[in-house]
Amino acid sequence: MADLVYYINKESLEWPSKNKTWKAVTGPWKKGSLPKGSYTVKRNHITQYTSAIGASFQDETGQGFFLPIEPDFNTIRSGLGIHPDGGVAGTEGCIGLKERAAEFYREIAGTAFGTLSLEVQD
Repeated sequence: MADLVYYINKESLEWPSKNKTWKAVTGPWKKGSLPKGSYTVKRNHITQYTSAIGASFQDETGQGFFLPIEPDFNTIRSGLGIHPDGGVAGTEGCIGLKERAAEFYREIAGTAFGTLSLEVQD
């Protein structure tokens, strides 16, 4: 099983081994929702949790981050990641956290360097 699982229809991001769930959205802007499949979460490339990031990546406190993810399959999609769903509701294909973004950031930042896996499902 993947470390993280995003359910498109439930609009939830789950971390089963930590028994954690966050409300989250993907799409509908530009090319729409994140394609279903397996991804590598680039834990080592997460930005700082900061106000010096675009409004689309900020939570309700004005702070935010960007955590890159890469598809493990061929696709034309790129620049995908996980971040707070700030600004206009929805994303351009990323996973936008709708709640408790700081908690998610702390959980990711507290994991060992390396990569995590993500599975995107209906």
